[in-house]
Amino acid sequence: MIEDTEISLAAGVGAAILAFGTIVTPIICGKVKQDNLAKKIVGYSENYLRSCLNEYFSKNENDNDLLDFSIGTIKLLKVSNTDEITTVKSEVYGTKTFLPENKKPFTKKFKKKLTMQRARYPEKRKSDGEFFVEKECPSCGATFLPDENECCSYCGYSLHGDSEKWKIKI
Repeated sequence: MIEDTEISLAAGVGAAILAFGTIVTPIICGKVKQDNLAKKIVGYSENYLRSCLNEYFSKNENDNDLLDFSIGTIKLLKVSNTDEITTVKSEVYGTKTFLPENKKPFTKKFKKKLTMQRARYPEKRKSDGEFFVEKECPSCGATFLPDENECCSYCGYSLHGDSEKWKIKI
């Protein structure tokens, strides 16, 4: 079609760069949006939230054949901050592995939309609900067993700014 080799190569390279940009741009924009939403949450840790959700859903599954419950991707949809509460709307993707009696194990993927709340300043929380409680001492890493002063019984660390408690509303 194009007789000049240099122009034809330039057109091909230009088309390849344009196609690459079309594919990569939405991925980068989505990552930037997720990072910006995560920055709105004080003390946010996706790994900690994932472990809390794993624990919560594992306890609340009633299927006797359930072998494993695993949270994969957490996609933040909206973050709202008020003076007292941070509300996070998200989509959670994961898998459930089942081991039926006398059958082969199988895995099902799932997607759940969640609304989670956490006090921005936990000492101001006024509502009751089921909360995820930190399991390890952030100072020494030992299992957190609070003494009578709410300090780590191993190293004495005090959890004054305990901002990692989430209330899940499904």
